[in-house]
Amino acid sequence: MLQSITVSASPAAVLLYCKSQQAHHAVNITDRSSKPEIISAALELTDHQAATIERLQQQQRILWATLAALTAWALL
Repeated sequence: MLQSITVSASPAAVLLYCKSQQAHHAVNITDRSSKPEIISAALELTDHQAATIERLQQQQRILWATLAALTAWALL
């Protein structure tokens, strides 16, 4: 589960830092980084973001259902 993503840029490099509960993962993209390394880092970051979005959407559905149940209970 992704907790934070930090992207810091300098003229020579971009650092992608993904912090999760299990491990910290940093990918340093420089001018010398190969195309597969850049693509791999971008895909990994995108996968983390997609998982976070899915988790948040599930939590939102649960909250809406809870609100609906509480509203129905309050009306009775």
